[in-house]
Amino acid sequence: MTAVNHKLYVYTFGNLLVRKEEEVLFSGENKNLNKRWRLFLLLLFNKGEKLTDQELIRELELEENVAPRQSLRALVYRLRKDIEMKGTEFILSEQGGYTFNPDSKYWLDIDYFFNIIEKAKEKDDKERALRLYRRALDLYEGAFLKNQYITDRYLIKLRQYYRELYLKAVAKTGEILVDLNRFQEAIEIYELALKTHPKSVGLYLDMIDVFKKNNRPDLALIKTEEAMAFLKNSNLPMPPELQTEISDFFETDIDEDPASIFEDNKLCQGEIFQCGPMTFSSIFSLEKRRAERNRDDISLIHFQLNGEAPPEETNKAETILRDILTENLRSSDLITRWQPRHYLMLAKEQNEEEIEALLARIDELYYEEFPPAEVNLSYSYQKLN
Repeated sequence: MTAVNHKLYVYTFGNLLVRKEEEVLFSGENKNLNKRWRLFLLLLFNKGEKLTDQELIRELELEENVAPRQSLRALVYRLRKDIEMKGTEFILSEQGGYTFNPDSKYWLDIDYFFNIIEKAKEKDDKERALRLYRRALDLYEGAFLKNQYITDRYLIKLRQYYRELYLKAVAKTGEILVDLNRFQEAIEIYELALKTHPKSVGLYLDMIDVFKKNNRPDLALIKTEEAMAFLKNSNLPMPPELQTEISDFFETDIDEDPASIFEDNKLCQGEIFQCGPMTFSSIFSLEKRRAERNRDDISLIHFQLNGEAPPEETNKAETILRDILTENLRSSDLITRWQPRHYLMLAKEQNEEEIEALLARIDELYYEEFPPAEVNLSYSYQKLN
């Protein structure tokens, strides 16, 4: 006889998912929880502790019902029927309240996430620690109950706690990768984290530091501009560390050889001119005036990645698009990553027919790289002169 240990599986990072083996009991995206599943979460995240009838009635907003306690009992009954499993009892009745049985057969992603990170902290071997940290990060598909509207203070605190734990794990993963001289992998970890937490300034600062350690001050400056532009557009305070990144560049002595400033800092590596949003804006204004004076062709092209996809899939699509633009544009072309999913390009001395041919080539090359199916490329352009 084969023993089968069935479990209840609960996924709370990103969209809430509750399943009993292969049977999906709840799957929610951009929707409010009904009272039955709010009751489930309240009991689950207070497992082992009794929640009184009065507490649950208040949290579930049952006070206005004709018979609040009877309404609560009905919710508990229906929830028990939903999650019932032979050989285990999930919800225990106690005098005047209910408790989620901590010894019942269930798997909860946040517990698994926490335990993996704790295990990774114990490892002296960097490769083994790295494997564990990456396994933890793979579980994190967005903030805790990301798309659920929650008002319970305990759940809100949990969302903040796991956000901070995730960001610390990202920082530690990046630190290990840098120690192993795997700079590009560290950059990809930070970029992926910014997809889910774009307002985390610390991620930008860590990424800027990695670029500098990898002897790429040009990319460090580009990322600094990206961060500053994002914070300004989001009306968020500008941390002094970002201001320092910009001001440090201008502290170089220019008395003897001004041109050496730009050569030494390698601000234009690569075949094309890639820069940050603010630099792009300034050069755009200069080139537009020059084109108007000389009656040259000049166009602004907008590349955009569309579609709903997990952060890692969006990151793959951005990498494909960036590499294609970098490898297939001319040295006189100017591009910037204006914000996640959006790239702008300033094309000079190309007529409409040439631009259409360029866009068709970029489109073909993008799909030849087999990007994630959920992420599509669109583009448009404006003739500026």
